[in-house]
Amino acid sequence: MTRVSTLISCFLFCALAQVQAKPGYGGTDQEWGTIEIRPGAHAFWWLYYVNPPSKPPNFDVYSRPLIIWLQGGPGFGASGIGNFLEIGPFDMNGNPRNTTWVNDYNILFVDAPIGSGFSHADSDKVYSTSDRAVAEDVISVLKHFLETFPTFKKVPTYLVGQSYGGKIAIRVAWELGSQNFEHNLRGVGLGSPAISSLDTLEAVPSYAFHLGFIDAKQKDAVQEVVDQIKKPIEQERWTEAVDKCGDVLTKLWEYTEPFDYTNILQKHSPDWLFNKRILETNAFMNKNVRPVLNVTADFGAQMDHVFEALLQAYMKPAINYVGKLLNQTNLKVIVYSGQLDFSVPIASMVSLFDQIFEQDSGWSNANRTTLVVDNMIEGYQKHYRNFSLYWVFRAGHWAPPDNPYALRKILQQFIGS
Repeated sequence: MTRVSTLISCFLFCALAQVQAKPGYGGTDQEWGTIEIRPGAHAFWWLYYVNPPSKPPNFDVYSRPLIIWLQGGPGFGASGIGNFLEIGPFDMNGNPRNTTWVNDYNILFVDAPIGSGFSHADSDKVYSTSDRAVAEDVISVLKHFLETFPTFKKVPTYLVGQSYGGKIAIRVAWELGSQNFEHNLRGVGLGSPAISSLDTLEAVPSYAFHLGFIDAKQKDAVQEVVDQIKKPIEQERWTEAVDKCGDVLTKLWEYTEPFDYTNILQKHSPDWLFNKRILETNAFMNKNVRPVLNVTADFGAQMDHVFEALLQAYMKPAINYVGKLLNQTNLKVIVYSGQLDFSVPIASMVSLFDQIFEQDSGWSNANRTTLVVDNMIEGYQKHYRNFSLYWVFRAGHWAPPDNPYALRKILQQFIGS
């Protein structure tokens, strides 16, 4: 190779390693956009390029993996909740988050389903009513993103979904296997995933009793209502299942003052509102972020419509798709669950995966070991084949901000340092 061609090659490499990004909110390298993925359905996405605290000259952002983050709800916007309350580079006070995942990975927030965050629908008929429809929309966004930024086609990619977002991540991962566009999906991470409403609800009476929220008599009363939901779910009578789920919550509320289901240790007054943080985030996004990104849609304006449209879908289990990922793909699958999470109790996750591996003694015989970070026990872990389950200490439903050090360790094991 001549000196000239060598210099040209070096120049091209350095050019590829740099990105022509926009400063966005907070001034780091970002990209974002809204696309119409089907008539009347406008999907918003927001990419943060990896930004290590100390990086060499000509740092290649494509040398680091890509995480696609999907939020729960359904109806909460990933670009707001996941970004500013959990893993993004800044909090809502404008303070840098030292534990941001952007330190180590490229992060793509996708506001899904349509109607979540800055994603919006032109009419009521556009809202998705099934997990598959939501997954297809996410896949459309991903396809557009990879066509727009083709270098990411080769970058190791991981889906991470929280709560209902975890349920959608499972479906997206499975459906991607039959798509005809290039991608490099390596694994799926599920944070307190809402993949079996029955298992979740069956864990509630005992969990509430042992935490002191209800007494023994009240526990029996709540359990009686929970028992009534099993048959409608097994017989796929979803309208009735939704009603019975509401009955469980109503019965529980008869005996308790409002408390934070996402983290039972959070203090609050008797007039506390469960959705206070969501409403505060919506207001912040509309006042501070929307003008900077030049987005026209109101953040969170349609989230109630999304929730209503997907109520029945939310009740339907996704256990079979978890089994498909574990048994029919080479994808790594992890689940992390906080010990302080009431909305999806960790006991329900343990029960669920014991059922999934019921015919496989390898899971029951696998060792459960401590998760240690900086000589501190941050939880427990159990690994078998392509699956890992993590019990995260001092964390609730939104584990990343509650215990960022445990989550960083988990991501390192899942993705790599």
